[in-house]
Amino acid sequence: MKEVPAQTRSFLFVPTAIAMAVLLAACGSGSDGGDTNVSSSPSPKAQSASVSKITAGADAITDAITRGQNASAPSTKGSTPASYTARGVAPLISKDGIRGDVLLAMFDQKACRGEFGIHRVESLKGAPLSQDTAVKEDTPPVLTDASLNVEAYTYDMDKLHDGRYVPSRVPAYVYYCMYPDIRSYSNPVNPGDYTYSMTTAGRYHTYLTMFYYGVPWITRGVNEAKVDYPLTVTKDQVIIGAQVKLLLNEDLLYNWEYGESMKEGRKEETLLNGTARGYQRQALVPFGVLNQWQDAVGNNLRLLLIKGDKANEARLCTHLNSSLAKRLHCVTWQVPADWRWGKELKGGYHYLIEDRSVYAGETGFMYWD
Repeated sequence: MKEVPAQTRSFLFVPTAIAMAVLLAACGSGSDGGDTNVSSSPSPKAQSASVSKITAGADAITDAITRGQNASAPSTKGSTPASYTARGVAPLISKDGIRGDVLLAMFDQKACRGEFGIHRVESLKGAPLSQDTAVKEDTPPVLTDASLNVEAYTYDMDKLHDGRYVPSRVPAYVYYCMYPDIRSYSNPVNPGDYTYSMTTAGRYHTYLTMFYYGVPWITRGVNEAKVDYPLTVTKDQVIIGAQVKLLLNEDLLYNWEYGESMKEGRKEETLLNGTARGYQRQALVPFGVLNQWQDAVGNNLRLLLIKGDKANEARLCTHLNSSLAKRLHCVTWQVPADWRWGKELKGGYHYLIEDRSVYAGETGFMYWD
């Protein structure tokens, strides 16, 4: 793998102090009553914190609000708040975090926006860009995916074909998103070893009919980043493994022209190392860093649990700092008040913030929501 200067790969990859504070405000301790003796805290100096949905300013991410900040360093052994210890079972979701079973459901359930990609916006609270806006959408559609490598759903295809137009080759998004009434979350994950993948990439062929190869308004690419997290599920725990696989593909298709061979950029595959961390399924999992990993040349990664805008919302996020992608990719889930293990969470919507400094001649951020 190509050596990259260490200073370009720090966890603090955002080029302004305020943006660094915002992105890393969520990177608090993973130690708490949900942590087992699988490992100690991934970052003894980390602070327990949570962060609202991150929004964008002109040059950086400036409008985030950190909440529940606790400046004291957490115990590496972990401790359960007295109120939770007395009851024996943590609440589903609170200002402090979520229950371990809820975290497992966030891994188990297929995240889906309802379409192949997510809309480019000037900020995470802005309107989607188009060729009619002052700032044109100059990147391809973005594919986002987050799922476990098992099929948790069954489908009633009679409902799908009941009076609805269905393409002859039905893409996966139809099953997962567009017609939720045909889907049933009927196979919640059983104990075993699994892989949870989060993917972001430029998408040049969508909806079976639309092609974006050679489209003149696409002038910038979106590199692919796929992260494979190992998970071990037991009756009492969910364990996030010690070694993560990272696949990176440089996107050069944005400058492809008809008649040319497909342009392929750099491809990198690496294993990032850390320490396995276990969380009790009935105990509190606090907002902050769930685990973190890095490799010998400085690619590094954090899996985050972030507080949502609403009291019943939580986000599962990949915070990646690598040679071909520096981005925050989050999936937002809502926890129904009557939720129990085996029932479905709501939402599963993606958002993405990308630091464009890894692309030649570019700076600043792009946002998809």
